[in-house]
Amino acid sequence: MASAILAAGVLLGWLAPHAMAASDTPTPPLPRAPRDPVAALYAEQCAVCHGDDLRGAAQGPPLVGVALRHGATVERIAAATAAGFPDRGMPAWSKALTGDQIRALAVYVSERRAGTTLADFRYAAPLAIPAGVIRSEQHAFRIETVATGLDPLPYALAVLPDGSFLVTEKMRGLRHVAADGRRSMRVRDTPAAYADALQLGGQAMGVGWILDVALHPDYGRNGWIYLSHGDRCSDCNAESRRTGQPVSMIRLLRGRLRGDAWVDQEVIWQSPRETYTAMFEIAAGGRIAFDGRGHVFLSIGMKGASDIADFQDLGRPSGKVLRLHDDGRVPRDNPFVGRDGALPEIWSYGHRSPQGLEVEPSSGDAWNT
Repeated sequence: MASAILAAGVLLGWLAPHAMAASDTPTPPLPRAPRDPVAALYAEQCAVCHGDDLRGAAQGPPLVGVALRHGATVERIAAATAAGFPDRGMPAWSKALTGDQIRALAVYVSERRAGTTLADFRYAAPLAIPAGVIRSEQHAFRIETVATGLDPLPYALAVLPDGSFLVTEKMRGLRHVAADGRRSMRVRDTPAAYADALQLGGQAMGVGWILDVALHPDYGRNGWIYLSHGDRCSDCNAESRRTGQPVSMIRLLRGRLRGDAWVDQEVIWQSPRETYTAMFEIAAGGRIAFDGRGHVFLSIGMKGASDIADFQDLGRPSGKVLRLHDDGRVPRDNPFVGRDGALPEIWSYGHRSPQGLEVEPSSGDAWNT
């Protein structure tokens, strides 16, 4: 492989001297989904034996506060649930539940044993911007507000040569904010962004979102801006017709900015519609990176039929980092070119939620979080 995917953490600081209030109407409140669908599955299938609080009932032993006879790892809990213990009255749940449902229940039991719940992620905690100077090992810095009134899910930022910048708002679209912070306009004619998400524990879950934005390394000459988004459709493949739900898949575009309009759009990469799924885009990646050598990388995370589906399948796009020429052609030196059943654009695979992607300029290595 010509380059490597490495794991790292990234700290991004944004410092700006101006404050600005957006004039757009706020996104309407999102419809509510069940607080925790796995808890509902447990209540329906397991609580009668093990108790609503997992502390046991007349028909079954407790699952928390005690050692589990057959092991307490997620794998052991899932195996015991699937096989059951018919001689002790516990059926083999593999006959009634899918493998994904059984694993979800095992994770739920494990989390409850550890004393954690979905609420501990504090998705709905209010944003608190620290005042004064913040000191790290290497720098002293302060944080100032440059824009307010944005959608609660801004995802990416690209600074233009004139100091203005582009911001993607997942459920609204692409926004252009002036360098002095006094003007903020939605960019017209970009792909549609959809705000009909569900709320799960304070976190929005939806499909058809605007994701990353990045400037071509030679933007000053060619003006190309790259944009990734969840390309959404309804009644367009077998899954959408079976479920009656919209489906999507990450797509990579490029276009130019003319005033506050998106023009000259080109599709750089798009997967066949049959690979589109209803999996939420909360961990779908969509990050864009350039190596300065004519290649663009795109990450795609959880967009299979379940949270771990397709990651090891080289014939499916989910769970992959793709490498393309910046015009969308597949490089001939990609590692899986010529392999039967493999997508030639794949550069690396096995990524669950690749939400960060950068290329180290001197080595060309791609760093993925």
